[in-house]
Amino acid sequence: MTASPSAARLTALVAALSLSLSPLAAVAQEPAAPGGAALPEAASAAEAPATTEDYVAAVIARINSVRLNTATLRDAGITGDFTTRVTFTTGADGRLVSSAVSESSGHPMFDNIAMAQIRSAEPFPLFAPDMGDADRSFSILVTSNIPALPEAPAEEAAEPPAE
Repeated sequence: MTASPSAARLTALVAALSLSLSPLAAVAQEPAAPGGAALPEAASAAEAPATTEDYVAAVIARINSVRLNTATLRDAGITGDFTTRVTFTTGADGRLVSSAVSESSGHPMFDNIAMAQIRSAEPFPLFAPDMGDADRSFSILVTSNIPALPEAPAEEAAEPPAE
């Protein structure tokens, strides 16, 4: 099956997406609701984008609206540049169908942060009318630079009081 030019552009746009995180760790797992917990409400029809390109822009905006805290990594002494590729699938109703780390950053805690960002962005917009009902898959890079904490100045030795 060959992809149409608009599907190829959609894939290229999403593949080129690189997100910047400001961090908080979570356990990576599929988006099933454990223990019967409620899933997020689906998006309303009024929020549906008009075209496939609008849909991609809305997905990107939705993911970018979620900011997670990587301070837990820095506080644990984990610093540097991290990039994780996350693949996820959305349904026509705005639900996150699946998500997975497809390329690890090499650090599981950061990979978990990337997964949490995608899960936290649910519900996604409803599909545009030109998209049909088939689930859509995306692959994005989630990147972050976690700087080291500045070194605290050494306290000067207190001189004994003069007598």
